[in-house]
This record gives sequence, C-alpha cells and structure tokens, in this order.
Amino acid sequence: MESILPFAALGLLALACPLMMVGMGVGAWVIARARGQKKALSMGCMPMSEHGEQPAQSDESGLKEQVERLQQEVQALKSETKA
Repeated sequence: MESILPFAALGLLALACPLMMVGMGVGAWVIARARGQKKALSMGCMPMSEHGEQPAQSDESGLKEQVERLQQEVQALKSETKA
C-alpha cells in the first residue's frame, strides 16, 4: 500500500491541470446556460467559417459609420476654425 501512494500522488498531480481545464469549461458552460445564452462557447481561438464571417461584416459596417462620423466632426472643426 505504501508503494502505490507516491504513484497515485504523482498521477493526480499530472492530471491536475487537465482536470482543472475541464472543470473551468464545464463551469463556463453552466454559467452560459444559466444566463440563457444558446450560442457556441468559442473562446475566439479559431472561429468557425459560418460564425467567423458575420462579425467581420458587422464590424465593417460599424467602422464605416465611425469613419463617416469622424469625417463630419473634422468638417465641423474646419468650418469653426475658418469662421
């Protein structure tokens, strides 16, 4: 019995990190489900093709709106300095 104890402790130590990662993933899944989120639980490492394209389009339209707003602000500032 004494000879198994060091190997068991070493085995549990080797599995500590993977088991903690699995536990954190399950915890994140439970919290997401409790909040009512039904989307995929991706951490953003490698976006899936169908989900990865949509945010790029929405970011593009958001950037266009931001550029237009900034151009309007620049024009307003130019007109103020001329007056």
